[in-house]
Amino acid sequence: MPSRKILLVGAGALTLLVVLVVLVARGGGGPSFKVERGDGAEFPLRGSLADDGDAIDDALQAWKDGRGSAADSTAARISSQDVHLLYAEKIGDRSVVVVRQGDRLIAMDEPFDRGWYVEAAEEGFDPFDGSPAKIGDAVLLPNGDWTYLPLRDRGDRPRTVDGLVSPDSAYGGLEPGFVVEGRLPSREKVTKVYDTEVGLFRVDAGTRRAIADASLRPGALLAIHAALASDQDERIGPRGLRSFEVLWTGRLAGVPRAAVVARQYPDRLGLGLVRDPDGLVSSAASLDLGSRAGALGTRRQPGSVGAAYVSGDDGPRTVVAAGTAGVERLEFLVGTRRFTRAGPVAVVPVDWDPLTTDAVVVGRTRGGAVIAPRVAPAR
Repeated sequence: MPSRKILLVGAGALTLLVVLVVLVARGGGGPSFKVERGDGAEFPLRGSLADDGDAIDDALQAWKDGRGSAADSTAARISSQDVHLLYAEKIGDRSVVVVRQGDRLIAMDEPFDRGWYVEAAEEGFDPFDGSPAKIGDAVLLPNGDWTYLPLRDRGDRPRTVDGLVSPDSAYGGLEPGFVVEGRLPSREKVTKVYDTEVGLFRVDAGTRRAIADASLRPGALLAIHAALASDQDERIGPRGLRSFEVLWTGRLAGVPRAAVVARQYPDRLGLGLVRDPDGLVSSAASLDLGSRAGALGTRRQPGSVGAAYVSGDDGPRTVVAAGTAGVERLEFLVGTRRFTRAGPVAVVPVDWDPLTTDAVVVGRTRGGAVIAPRVAPAR
């Protein structure tokens, strides 16, 4: 029978072993993983700190240790999957490291050389679809020529440093905007446009030029964004890349900046209104001109038609009507009157009483066929 002394020594060793196991589990930061440099052709490793092993190790250790409030999110969880190092750079007064594990992006920051922490983590990242990816107050760009256009130019535009759009300051924010691919395309070329709040779209040369022109006029780009935004957005894979078309930009009575956009997924004719070009992004208004077929409409029609009143302080002042490809003209039926306007967008002053007079807008094809209007969903 073993002595009491031996039993005590054995128990002490067991206790020490348990303590060591707990310390390794906590200090090691969970599962171990292999670190790869870059992630294919779309997201190669970029940044001036890409070869700074100490900075990268310190950033990864902050993630393992769970430093920062974002480290508690589901997207920041650590697994044994390979980690792809995508970005490591000094931007302004902070250092930034971005990695991918699975479909998750994790960004670590070190402001003012005072220690690393997990700044942001996002799920749903696909390194092969060629889409920019928003992570916290930054946008990671795929390889290629991309330009960031803020919805409002406040004079402190974030910098694009070797593939990352980011504010200079550790405590700065990213102004919502469009990230556009390449230079202005030829007439036939299709390019990509990424709205930092809505997602990735495919656009033709006309819309790409409309976006570039709007970026030069305060409030105009914000109007396009408001017209594009929808509370029914769906995540579409690369084979189902959404598209949109800017049908019109201009002014309305009491509204210095307005835009009409036709988009897919969900199908929608949207009107964006900016009453204060220097106001907040949240101050822009979005109207649904039509997003679903009415009782007498069919989805087999060659185009879409929608219309809405735009009100001022004294009630409805304007009707904005729009039609997509296939609609040659817009026909207005107001009380006993009938008149037409050329498409794709018509702006008609309201010279009737909307409380006592009904108005209907339908489309006409080149051959004269009627296209029933779409209607906005009930609020």
